[in-house]
Amino acid sequence: MSAAAADDAFGSPATKASSTSPARTEHFLLPGLPGDFQRILQSRPFLDEVFETTLVPSDLAKVQRLLNLALSESPIDQHKAAVELSTLAESRPFAPASFAPLSHALCRLIPGGGRATAAYAARAVKLFALDDAFRELAASSGLPAVLVAALRQWSEEPPCLREVLGALQTLCWEQASARAVVDGGGVEPLLELLRAPGGARAGGAGGGGGDAEMRTLAAAAAANLLAFADTVFLTDEACINAFFDAMEDILEGAVSAHATAALRLHCAAALANGAAHPVLAARLRGLKAAPALRRAAARERGRARKGGAWGAVWGGGRGGGGGRGAGEGGCTLEECADELERHMRGSARGSGEEDLELGLVQHKFGFPWGEGSHLAQLHAPGAARRRAVKQAVAAAWAVSMLLLLRPLLGV
Repeated sequence: MSAAAADDAFGSPATKASSTSPARTEHFLLPGLPGDFQRILQSRPFLDEVFETTLVPSDLAKVQRLLNLALSESPIDQHKAAVELSTLAESRPFAPASFAPLSHALCRLIPGGGRATAAYAARAVKLFALDDAFRELAASSGLPAVLVAALRQWSEEPPCLREVLGALQTLCWEQASARAVVDGGGVEPLLELLRAPGGARAGGAGGGGGDAEMRTLAAAAAANLLAFADTVFLTDEACINAFFDAMEDILEGAVSAHATAALRLHCAAALANGAAHPVLAARLRGLKAAPALRRAAARERGRARKGGAWGAVWGGGRGGGGGRGAGEGGCTLEECADELERHMRGSARGSGEEDLELGLVQHKFGFPWGEGSHLAQLHAPGAARRRAVKQAVAAAWAVSMLLLLRPLLGV
């Protein structure tokens, strides 16, 4: 496949894969694998408890064939394995028992091939990561660290970078894999992308430029990580210090009139999630983040009333204190501002029980990649055209109502 064809293949987001329910059976090992891979599988006893299921012969043969291609020294075979994995991951769910060998094959494909191979393999990870079983297994297979390395390696290649960021976004949504992303050094490269100069301006106020899209993906991953700021990363000084230094840049992304609506939302969600940590809350108080976000939310409402900002409400999730948003209802700048203030008040008192007594139930915002998500709506093929059609229909409706009511208004 040519580089141009590879670029075209990754312009649209993935559709959400179905989650599968693991079933208990006897332990499963693929015959014919090299000894190293057999030992890797045998060294993971938790597979006996969680990820086992029965593979029908056709699935067994397919997985074994893909592994043989992935382990090949031929770049052509590796590329073929990556393409087939991406296609299969999108078309139907895999049995959880196949995740162990496939995750190690993907660890080989992402850094071992060219740009197109890495992009297809990262796309497969992005789709597999929508399955609960795969996310937990990915944390122990080394995939997060491999994706972080790919993030640095392909930072100048948008088609590949888009898929890597999409995979990391969903991995950061899960507690176990989020820990693995941070341990693999993923915070700094994500924040570097979030700070990318001119990224928001490249997308315009309502566009979706390449830099703006990458900044949006990085902001979504950062928001997912910060959902665990007051739990998993409460005492992780390196992680919190990195976000401490980036708070001003995240705030700028949340309130900038030049940023896209999606980038503003994800940055605002990152601020709201991060404010649950006392150190980050103190930093945000110093930056006067709450009033700045209130002004941005008021500006967003004004634009929405004038019909200039569609999609102010996105499909982001709101979850409990654990940080996993479920995608119920919408997520707006105003909601992010509300949660930011609640989290900052709670951090100042340092008493979760007092919050409950006052009825201040704290929420976290989470953004997994998937069908129906804000990012899928924003970057799907024809999304810009659909937004333009909606605006035109709304304008026509407004004009029609004005003409209809004109005699009554005496204008």
